[in-house]
Amino acid sequence: MDINLGRHSVKLTRKSHRKVRTGCSICKTRKIKCDEQKPQCGRCKKFGAECDILDAQHAHASQNILGPGWRTHLDAAASVNLDMHDLELMFHWDLATHATMSPNPKMQHYFRRNMVAMALQCDYAALSMLSLAALHLAHLTPGRRAELTDRSLHHQNLASRKAISLLPVPEGPGSEGMIDNLLVFSSFTMFHVIANSERTNDLLLGHTAPPEDSPDWLSLFFGTTHLALSSPSFKHRTSPMAPIIQYSIDLLELQQQLDHPSRLSHLHAKLDALDETQSSPELRTIWASAVRELDNIIAVLHERPDTRDLFHVMAWPQVNLSDFMPMLRRPSPPQEALVIFCYFAMVLEQLTPQWWLTGWAERLTRQTYELLDNEHKTWIVPVEI
Repeated sequence: MDINLGRHSVKLTRKSHRKVRTGCSICKTRKIKCDEQKPQCGRCKKFGAECDILDAQHAHASQNILGPGWRTHLDAAASVNLDMHDLELMFHWDLATHATMSPNPKMQHYFRRNMVAMALQCDYAALSMLSLAALHLAHLTPGRRAELTDRSLHHQNLASRKAISLLPVPEGPGSEGMIDNLLVFSSFTMFHVIANSERTNDLLLGHTAPPEDSPDWLSLFFGTTHLALSSPSFKHRTSPMAPIIQYSIDLLELQQQLDHPSRLSHLHAKLDALDETQSSPELRTIWASAVRELDNIIAVLHERPDTRDLFHVMAWPQVNLSDFMPMLRRPSPPQEALVIFCYFAMVLEQLTPQWWLTGWAERLTRQTYELLDNEHKTWIVPVEI
């Protein structure tokens, strides 16, 4: 716009501004710029309005995760012939099930957005997610338990057959996406197996029931960990899996920062009293290391109740994957290893109660304790987090 002032003319230009696409819905409705302050934008705070800035930004982030080709992923999920009952399960996952996976808000958001975005790229991962939602809905609605349990098993069986048909994963270019899909599927399946532990002969360590009955949780955990370490997504902070990577890093840093008294001093003393005739120095070193790692996790659980979830505690078997955990796969595991594992199970019992976790943790503790001889049962004392 030009304004003529005689000999002088002035050109006025409109000041440019950054277009905000992630503001709260109130500011968008009123067509005003949102300052995006969290957890409540400045304008909503000023007028005492309920601000949804966090939800708005989460929605924008999930669109970025899905990318421009997200409709093709929905089409891929639709190829498994979803019906109205499955739409109910998808709604239930978004409404409730995702929040039961962890008490931590960041992890809840991860399961509500990131995991769903990845599952929609793969039919068998989507089926496994729906299977878990069906189990949760069955838990909440006893009158529909038989119907929903059957649907859950149907979806999980379909998903498992498809996933198994893709194994082994071929190496080289193009395998990255398949690894991530299998990782998402195996993560959902892990929860499914734990939630169904009472229906699958309460498998403990992989040798308490015939292998053909059901996959045991420990074998599944080993496989999931292998996929996670193989996944290229874990190397990129912008990947959909970045939140769980950062969550794990934060917990490890917190363990290193805490100066805490041992809550497993009784167990430390028992192991220190062992001599050469009872066990080798190598075994005692492995056991002592496993107890220290568990002690560190218990300290964080005590200081930060919001970390009392399976993801945090499962860092313990992962750290001890190569030396301690294989002992539990033997036909007759060392009694000392069973004692340490029993303490791990006792910690699981004290995590934030969840419909899929509580019964499994209690059975795991009881069954491990029953494998101990009379002498080593005296090694078990209550531990509180």
